[in-house]
Amino acid sequence: MEYSDIQPLINAYHRKLSATDLRFRRYLYADIDWNVRLLGIKGARGVGKTTLLLQHNFDEVHKYKDWTTLLKNFYDNYPDLNIVYTGSAMLAIENSSADLSRRQSLYTLHGLSFREYLEYENVIKLPPIGLESLVADHVRYAMDAVSEIRVLKYFDKYLMSGYYPYYKEAGEDYLMRLSEVAGIVIESDI
Repeated sequence: MEYSDIQPLINAYHRKLSATDLRFRRYLYADIDWNVRLLGIKGARGVGKTTLLLQHNFDEVHKYKDWTTLLKNFYDNYPDLNIVYTGSAMLAIENSSADLSRRQSLYTLHGLSFREYLEYENVIKLPPIGLESLVADHVRYAMDAVSEIRVLKYFDKYLMSGYYPYYKEAGEDYLMRLSEVAGIVIESDI
C-alpha cells in the first residue's frame, strides 16, 4: 500500500481527533492502565469507546474476520508494540477463537451513569462514591448533592435519553438512532 493510498485515512483520523471534546472524560478513562501491551475496551454501541480512545490519541479497530488471531500474533511477535482495541460485539470478544485472555487487560465501558450525565450536562460535578461509602454515609452524600442543585429534576430526562452520550448530537432523533443501533446489535452483533 502506497503512502498516498492511506493519506485520506490519516486526514480523516486527524479531523476526527481535532473534533473530539477533551473536557469531559468517562469514568473508565482514569481506571485504565494505558501501559499494558494488549488493551481491550468493550461496551455497547454508542457508549463512547471511540471517543475514549481518541481522547488518548488512538483510533478504533474496525471489523476484520480473524481479528483476534491477528491481535494474538501481533502481541506475540512484536513485544514493543502496545495495542488498544474496542468492540461492541461482546459475544465475539468474549468467545473469540484466539486465546487473548492471558495476554490482554479487558475493560468494559458502560453507558453514562446519572452522576456522569449531570457532569456531561454541566449541571454539577460529583465525585464517584464507592458502594461501601455510600451505604455507610448515604445521608451526607445525598445532602451534599441536593444542597448545590436540585439534581432530581434532571433524573426523568436522564432515564429517557441520558444513557448513551450521543443523545446530545441526536437531539429529537435520539429514539430513532437508538432503534437503529438496537437493530444493528440484533442483526450483526448477536
